[in-house]
Amino acid sequence: MKFFLIVFALFIVQCKHLCSQDTIPISIANNRFLIVEGLVNNSYKARFIIDTGAGLELVSYGFFDKIRDSATPAGILTGFQSIGTRVDLELYQISSLKIGNYEKRDLIIAPYSDLDNYTGIDGLVSLNFFKHQAFTFDFVTRKLVLETPGSINSIQERAENIPIYESNFADRSLDIFLPLIVNGNVKILTKFDTGTGIETMIHPYFLKALGINNLTDSASRRSYQNPDGSSQELSVFQIDSLSSVNSKLVEGNDLSANFLENFIYEGLIGWQLFKYKLITIDITNHRLLVRKNPVSIEIKPPYIIKMFPSPNATNVPTNIQEIYVEFNVDMSSSICIGVPDGSTGISYTNAYWKSGKILAIRIDGKLQSQTRYNISLGIRGMCQLMDNFGALLPVTQWSFNTK
Repeated sequence: MKFFLIVFALFIVQCKHLCSQDTIPISIANNRFLIVEGLVNNSYKARFIIDTGAGLELVSYGFFDKIRDSATPAGILTGFQSIGTRVDLELYQISSLKIGNYEKRDLIIAPYSDLDNYTGIDGLVSLNFFKHQAFTFDFVTRKLVLETPGSINSIQERAENIPIYESNFADRSLDIFLPLIVNGNVKILTKFDTGTGIETMIHPYFLKALGINNLTDSASRRSYQNPDGSSQELSVFQIDSLSSVNSKLVEGNDLSANFLENFIYEGLIGWQLFKYKLITIDITNHRLLVRKNPVSIEIKPPYIIKMFPSPNATNVPTNIQEIYVEFNVDMSSSICIGVPDGSTGISYTNAYWKSGKILAIRIDGKLQSQTRYNISLGIRGMCQLMDNFGALLPVTQWSFNTK
């Protein structure tokens, strides 16, 4: 009996480290944001975007009003968004934030006005929150797994180990970077940012090394509007491949890469490069553990279920305020459409994702009467629309005639 009790006790100790992982559901909103639910100050439920590029925890002003009376001023912080714009934040300390069974006390947060523009989102959770808690993303089954020391030991035995580099400002803001290779020979240090709407961005400095002529090579170009109302040029070029220096599992091919004029990093990627893998972020040990996902997913091309105006429609009113196309699945946030020059009322810059499945274009003023409008969903030889798992929509022509 004594032997049995000792063995049982050892099992309990082992299971505490190997069997007590906490699995938290993830939802995907606005075709790019990874959402989890949390509890603030043991009282207020909140929906957070997991944003590995946020630096620190941010909340909307609407949510901050709920906890303002218990928040203690904690100074200021000035930072820069990846697009080059400055952000000035007022910091506050709150008593706690809990996600799953992991709770962090005496947490520094900042209210951020841009979050009030997102319906149903209360804040951002950054890597700073998970500094001492390793976690795994499973994008296929949409789960966040909080790991234990025992489960990490088990994972590392069958995973690729990719070193990560941390940028830590005064123990208040934390970002991670990993080295990637573009087109097999150009190395860039890349920020991993799950909160960005852009899947791949590269500094224009590397255009020459990549053999891309920004003036003559074909590209999709538009004016990118900064939050402060200013603008900068955004160009999209195709790249052959993007892979990790230390991995055989992490690789993307035939990608559309964004080159932004005032971008402040060498490179930036979202979560889509890892979408078929299991990735564990272990900041304590400065590494990303990557392994194959045992759950397979059947990849089928997305398709269109509705267009307004419908294809080849006639007598379309000139005073409509918006046109749109609806897909059967949530789509990637990248926008790839072609609009001929001189298409009065319709501009690429007015295209936006109205929801994960609806791509809309706001009309400038009125459409021109007795005119045939031709829009290309995707641009042949340059870029295509795709869903969240990389399945491509065939380049599709969309035409209609006004009254």
